[in-house]
This record gives sequence, C-alpha cells and structure tokens, in this order.
Amino acid sequence: MNVFNIPPEHQSLWEKLQSFQLDNPAAPFSFSRRLAKRQKHKGWTYEYALTVMEEYRKFLFLLGAAGHMVTPSIAVDEAWHQHLLYTHSYWEVLCAKVFKRPMHHFPGDGSNEDQEKFAAVYERTLADYQKFFGTPLESVWGKPNPRIDWRRILANLPPGKSLRSELFHLFPSLPETTNGATDRKWLWEQLRDFPFDNANAPYPFSRRLAKRQGHNQWTYEYTLEVIEEYRKFLFLLGAAEHMVTPPTSIDEAWHLHLIYTHSYWEVLCAKVFKRPMHHFPGDGGEDDQKKFAAVYERTLNYYEHFFGTSAPEHIWGKPNQGIDWRGMLSGLTPGSLRSRIFHLFPAQPQDEAEH
Repeated sequence: MNVFNIPPEHQSLWEKLQSFQLDNPAAPFSFSRRLAKRQKHKGWTYEYALTVMEEYRKFLFLLGAAGHMVTPSIAVDEAWHQHLLYTHSYWEVLCAKVFKRPMHHFPGDGSNEDQEKFAAVYERTLADYQKFFGTPLESVWGKPNPRIDWRRILANLPPGKSLRSELFHLFPSLPETTNGATDRKWLWEQLRDFPFDNANAPYPFSRRLAKRQGHNQWTYEYTLEVIEEYRKFLFLLGAAEHMVTPPTSIDEAWHLHLIYTHSYWEVLCAKVFKRPMHHFPGDGGEDDQKKFAAVYERTLNYYEHFFGTSAPEHIWGKPNQGIDWRGMLSGLTPGSLRSRIFHLFPAQPQDEAEH
C-alpha cells in the first residue's frame, strides 16, 4: 500500500479524489478502454492507460493543493483531455463537488516564451509531486531536467492577472435540451464570426487540430474544412429541437475545442448559446450505438433542412437509407438533464493550470 505525505489540510481533497469514479464498470466502452484505444497509435497498452489514470488522479490533487500553476506530463494531459470530453463528470461532479470551483485547461500558444514558462512550471510540478507522492513515475512523467533553473525563470515572469471565472454564476438553471425559441438568425451570425484561431498564436487551434490528426492523414486544408463544418454542427446543436450528433471528424474538432475550456464554456456556451452544451461520449453498448445511428441520420436531415444542401460526404459520409431513424427515435423516452453548471458557485479566482 502506498503511503503518501498528504498534509491534514489537504486530506479531504485526496480522499475525494481517491473515490472519484472515472470508469463506469458497466459500460462496454469505459473511460479506460477509450483512453487506451485513442492512444493506441502511440503504443499505449490498456495496463499503461490504467497507470496514467492513477497519475492523473495525483495531478488533480496537485491542481487543487499546490497553490500555484501546475502542468501535467504529455501522458497525463491526454487523460485530462479525455476527461474534458465527459463534460458532466468533469464540470458538474469533479469541479462542482470535489474542487468546488472551476478548473480550466488552457493549451499553450507555441511561442518561445510560452514553452520556456511551461518547461519551468513542469519542473516545479515535479518538485510538488515529489513533496506529496515521492519520486514521479518515470514512464509517465519522465525525468526532472536539472539544467532548467525553474525558480529563476518563474521569479522573473511578470505577475499574471487573476482570471475570475464567470462560469458558475452567469445563468440560472436551464434545461439541457434545446428548444425552438432560439433566435436562429442571430445564432448563425454569432457562430459565423466565432474565432477558433488566435491570429497571434504560432500554434493556433487549426494547426493543433491538424497535428493531432496527422496519424489520420489530415491535411491542413482538410482541417480548415472540418472547422467550418464544426461551425455548422454547432448551429444545429443550438437550433435543432432534438439531440444531434456529429461525424467522427467533426467530433474531433469538438473534442479539441472542449480542452480550450475558457473559449468553450465562458465564450461559446455563456455568450453565444447562453446555456451549457454538454458532450456525452457513448458507452459502446448495442442500444447506445443504435440510438446514435438514428440520431446521426436525423442530424443529416437537419443539415439539409437548415443549409439547403446535403452535408459534404468527405466529412459527413453518406446517409444510410436502411436506418428507420424516425421509428427508432419515436420509441425513445425523452430525457431532460437539468444542468447545474452555471449556478453552483459564486465567481472565484481561477487556479492557473495550463498545457
């Protein structure tokens, strides 16, 4: 049994994180299986994925207990990215009930200054880990780099502004499902001009998406097309009166946007949709797959209805005429998830955590 050096003032946080459930044992395609599969091209085994998840749990502790900015290893960051896709688990359980404050994730911009800062923050994070948990597991965290004088680098950084998150007090509790009251013309105008890319960043959203999908042979030009189709999917998400679901390529754009937590939650959801838009990964069960197949066909139908043309096949694929989506969906019991994400907390200073 591991004996860690958890001080009394942080014992409650550690106990909550130890009992926090990332995996649903009843799901055919659980969090751990999904993580191993998503990282298979990097040589991850299922056993390694389980190890990374436990190190992610320790990182979450550092995020709440360190008292300053921390940053994860590449492997742990992949677990963090995936957890951000489980939006209800991350925001309404982990942040709301465990941390009791929002924990944002800010991808770096790729500049030289940014990389130097994160190299220093990473070394300090390893020192924090050592203090609480002992020597970091090298297969997940790598080795400390003694050539980086992180104390000097961080001491010379200009003081950062305190980001006061508005995420938890902007809205009253609202139904998660969309409704016909959306002003669709205004919504499209907002989405048409929504800035996914930061023009001043050496490594903006579009370049990051293209690189992350390099193993799928995405070109930069194809990536830009996917981003524009993601924009249209977001419109359907807000304007359609029922659940919609994206194709795989657009889902990858959605996944990436979800790790830009401030952009997604505090700009897109708060200022454009004016309500939370959750993302629920499927559980891999047969019923789940049938439901999403039907929802997908209905989504293609909505696309043609609103945009006056069929969805481009090289991104959305072809409709499956063999699926009676109307019949399948008519048998589903409508659910209404009332999200608490926007009214649980007063505004608080946001702990800094980036990668």
